[in-house]
Amino acid sequence: MLSQKEMDRLWNLNKKNGWGFSKQQLLTMTTKHIKARQTGNLKAMEEIEYRLEDANFHTECSMLRSGRYNELRSMIKAGR
Repeated sequence: MLSQKEMDRLWNLNKKNGWGFSKQQLLTMTTKHIKARQTGNLKAMEEIEYRLEDANFHTECSMLRSGRYNELRSMIKAGR
């Protein structure tokens, strides 16, 4: 579980990004989430998921949580 300090740091990153992400940022987050899952780094997974949820990217977050990485990458590349 993220601490308040960690959530504040992630919130500030989202604010700095204007609550949005480029296609490249989303693809990078997806890759980082895959690596975090493979290595059992639950904290890194949670941080990525928190940022997406906080910025209202609920569909993308749900897809990461369920491991639908290829589908998410296709969706990002298609601009949906």
